[in-house]
Amino acid sequence: MKNTIENKLKFYGLFIGQEVYFFESKIERITPYLLHKDYGMGFLMEAHLELKPLSSISDEDAIEVAKIICNSSSFKQLEIVIDAPENRHEDVTYVLVKRFINHPEVMKWIEFALIQIDHDGCDVITGIKDKSGEFKDEFTDNYIHVTDFLRSKSYAVGFHNLSVSDLENYGWIKLIK
Repeated sequence: MKNTIENKLKFYGLFIGQEVYFFESKIERITPYLLHKDYGMGFLMEAHLELKPLSSISDEDAIEVAKIICNSSSFKQLEIVIDAPENRHEDVTYVLVKRFINHPEVMKWIEFALIQIDHDGCDVITGIKDKSGEFKDEFTDNYIHVTDFLRSKSYAVGFHNLSVSDLENYGWIKLIK
């Protein structure tokens, strides 16, 4: 995707209601009117969004991502906790999901999924435990819901085939701590 005003406006359309900055000063919140090509083109060329890097994801937001992925409303008894497995990568937040097996012969909590939020790649990977007891990485079915949630919380995630680094280089975003 090229660095054009049309593409920048499409990207900004995902952030309706968020604040947009012109140099270092806050201009206003993004509105459909602001995104109107004739109105907003002039100053939006120089404007940027200030977003948080995924490495700063809070535990609460990481747990919410796991709830979205695991469709927590479908399960009555889920336990979702931030995890620190052995051999972990420092640039990944891990969220362990356990569910309670309420069967007279079992009656225990079992590990069900390991959600991995990759800070550098801005990927969210779902590991589902297979029969051998190992986590097998699978595509996150509702990835769009996850990225929508992360954007709503002002986290920087990729857009189409652009990485967060590309968005920064284009001047569309600035990462804040």
